[in-house]
Amino acid sequence: MKKLIATAVLSACSMAYANTDIPNYNTDSHLYEFTQTYDLVAPKGSQGQANLWVPLPFNGEYQQVKSIHFEGNYLDAYVTENNKYGAKTLFATWDKDAQKRDLKITMVIETKDREPMVKGALENYKPPKDIHYSVDVQEYLKPTQHIKTDGIVKQFADKIVGTETNPLKKAELIHQWIVNNMERDNSVLGCGDGDVEKILTTGVLKGKCTDINSVFVALARASGIPAREIFGIRLGAADKMGKYSKGAFGSADEHGVANVSGGQHCRAEFYLAGFGWVPVDSADVAKMRLAEKKSVDDKDTQAVAKYLFGNWEANWVGFNHARDFDLYPQPELAPLNNFGYPYAEVGGDPLNSFDPKEFKYDYISKKSFWVAIATALSAAVASTLCCIAPLIYLVFGVSSTWLIGLGEYDYLRIPMLIVSLCAFAYGFWLLMFSKKIICSKYISRKKLIVLYWIVFIVMLFFLTYPTILPWILELSN
Repeated sequence: MKKLIATAVLSACSMAYANTDIPNYNTDSHLYEFTQTYDLVAPKGSQGQANLWVPLPFNGEYQQVKSIHFEGNYLDAYVTENNKYGAKTLFATWDKDAQKRDLKITMVIETKDREPMVKGALENYKPPKDIHYSVDVQEYLKPTQHIKTDGIVKQFADKIVGTETNPLKKAELIHQWIVNNMERDNSVLGCGDGDVEKILTTGVLKGKCTDINSVFVALARASGIPAREIFGIRLGAADKMGKYSKGAFGSADEHGVANVSGGQHCRAEFYLAGFGWVPVDSADVAKMRLAEKKSVDDKDTQAVAKYLFGNWEANWVGFNHARDFDLYPQPELAPLNNFGYPYAEVGGDPLNSFDPKEFKYDYISKKSFWVAIATALSAAVASTLCCIAPLIYLVFGVSSTWLIGLGEYDYLRIPMLIVSLCAFAYGFWLLMFSKKIICSKYISRKKLIVLYWIVFIVMLFFLTYPTILPWILELSN
């Protein structure tokens, strides 16, 4: 079995983002172990060399691939981004005589909730008088085969935005129009083909995530707003949006394990000059409505619609934003509509990417709790210097039992323990009852609470071991 480590390759590359000095507004972090297993099955009557293209996550401000390892019985395999969009791809090939075509990919991925709207970052947004987009941003004003910006698309866009000139408000009008008028159709294959012109021409305003979010992208571009889809996959349960639907936004078992073989999901984002890329997901509003049988006017629908304009919960990871492009090496089928699913050919015949059982792939994601705790603890140490005073009291208080070895400091033990306990009680009040902003820039309040109880157990040990240890030793004798 050949083994390849590609961490350096992945960490060195990221999606093209415009350079800004604007701080990001990413909040809660999540850590996942994501495993993909392939055992390609040749279509009936197909024979010859087998080729597989697997979309890999990009590295950006709100998601990082911490590690990746892949192994299998392939003839050759490598990571490439040699395509128009720089879509990161694992390409593997098997000889025509191969009896099996195995591949296993294991990744550790950290994601962060994107919440600029929640944080109020766009409350007073005003566009610059003269807008000049960089070359990489201009790309997302252009039409593609499935994302038209003229004809009926332009007509719809002009009608929706009317006389509005602020691009943020125009994007919101488009989002709200989609929420009010489009519905999810579970009969659509995969995530849909995102043919916006066909959707608007036929008047059948239904589809899945690629269809619905592609409509947002096309209408935004036709209104002069750079916009793009991002194709990715859900990795587990939604902690924040789960209160509105247990299944629509992702799910997992009680251990945080999720079978995500059918979890592919397309999101969107639009660009504001002077700010940067803003997340949006009109499609998930429609999905929640269908799953929970909610009307457009229902308060839950409106709450979800409000959150998903300008915010994303990161139980999802993005692969790329590629539309109507050629993979590398180029397959027989070209161009590819989008690259959210794995793509494979045997002897030039494509496999059915939308059926994991027929294609023979299995995706398992696990929320890595203990690794997350370690990461959160490191972040807490680095980010809570503003709260260092209680920590100093705690350290000197609970550890005085070994400091008093010099005898002369014994008088400090009880006072320092009292101060330590008071500081710890104050921390409990901050976490549980206070409305003050605490040191949670990099980790959530929930995670701080978990860390608090872990430290509490450690503190109890230090407080009690001078009494408990002699008792244990006495019993052992």
